[in-house]
Amino acid sequence: MLWSGAAVLPFAFCFAVASALAGDSAHAVRLLIRAYLSAFAALLLIATTPMPDLIAGLEWLRVPRFLLQVMQFLYRYLMVLMEEATAMRQAGSARGGSLGKLRFRQAAAAAGVLFARSYARAEAIHRAMLSRGFEGRLPARIRARG
Repeated sequence: MLWSGAAVLPFAFCFAVASALAGDSAHAVRLLIRAYLSAFAALLLIATTPMPDLIAGLEWLRVPRFLLQVMQFLYRYLMVLMEEATAMRQAGSARGGSLGKLRFRQAAAAAGVLFARSYARAEAIHRAMLSRGFEGRLPARIRARG
């Protein structure tokens, strides 16, 4: 996880260089340190807090409802995408295939199939939510389960 926090450093480095060129090298160093520590803290929070608790905490902090809904749906659809990828990997393994030996064209085709299957499943989930009375806000009992 320490290396994952460094993902923000190339972006922060651009601003740090601009700050250093302006003659404030101490500010540039502080900027890099803050960027890394912020990313690390966010990763630590996500790794240790279940998504329903995180959403509830953000709701308590009065984060805009629309942003919370986007986060919830993004999380749920990422899980759908991961499940579809797992199913495709298992199907390929059952047929004697190996993902390590795929060429670019085959990998691109597999990614296209993955997204098409995930989109179809997400549509089915959305239709099921509408049939159960979804009106643009997730009920508290759904949010509490995750």
